[in-house]
Amino acid sequence: MGCGESAFVGGEVAGAGPYCVSVHFTCIVSGGDRVSGAAPLPNRVSGIAVGSGSGEFLPVPNVSEFVREKFRFAPDFKQEEVLLCGAKRLLICCTRQWGKSTTAAALAAHRAMTTPGALVVCISPTLRQTKEFLLKARAFLLEADCVVGGGQMALQLANGSRLLGLPGKEAFVRGFSKPSLVIIDEAARVEDLLYKAVRPMLAVGQGDLALLSTPYGERGFFWREWASGGEEWTRIEVKATDCPRIPADFLESEKRVQGAEWFAQEYLCSFVGMENQAFRAEWFVAARLAGLSTKALNFQWKVDG
Repeated sequence: MGCGESAFVGGEVAGAGPYCVSVHFTCIVSGGDRVSGAAPLPNRVSGIAVGSGSGEFLPVPNVSEFVREKFRFAPDFKQEEVLLCGAKRLLICCTRQWGKSTTAAALAAHRAMTTPGALVVCISPTLRQTKEFLLKARAFLLEADCVVGGGQMALQLANGSRLLGLPGKEAFVRGFSKPSLVIIDEAARVEDLLYKAVRPMLAVGQGDLALLSTPYGERGFFWREWASGGEEWTRIEVKATDCPRIPADFLESEKRVQGAEWFAQEYLCSFVGMENQAFRAEWFVAARLAGLSTKALNFQWKVDG
């Protein structure tokens, strides 16, 4: 059976692939019989374990092992942390050029392959960025020998899963229900209205939500969720100094050219104030600590795309 195809086994739907990943735990025992159960495996991966009849079974790989074997993607230690965290609500605040979109595309492709019928929604500030994200996901799926249908903005697998790319406009993201996973890339540059339109999608299907971005000032939903979004979020910070692919001499040069504040934002995960911001966030914090009354201001901006 080819990758991404599905079959009915004992009345349950089991997605097949080289690891024969399915919604329920399944095993092949001596003679090729299939036995279905409900015991999940770690990191949302469950599927077929192969046994020789001696009682020994080979474990199905976790997400990190899966992407290494199937996608030929070797994650660094921070990317592996993302892949293994299994968070329902995930915030990734990271340096430029770390590979956040590639890591998220691997998560998206993995979810589509291992969850038959899953809807994975991918959103970026512009149509061009969303297309680039789906190109990465498509490349991973093709590497895994999946048959991928659809066009530039929609990928369809034989197991019924879909990956949909949406532009960063609030008016165009409504009408989708029960997504298994929603990914907002470059979230710091996405408008608040889009974020408010996306969250109700998760109400019925209890899907997962991942926001990933380099900081872009003390404004917008990405900053608010990172700074004060509560314990429902798993937060992962990745500075340029955490990325083994970014040379130290390059960072020294960038600090001289970009200036300390912009460098801190682009490479050190610092939410610096906007250049034309009259009142910095830390001033409001200091005012509250001093017992003064303050009013929160939400900044909005427009991204052309």
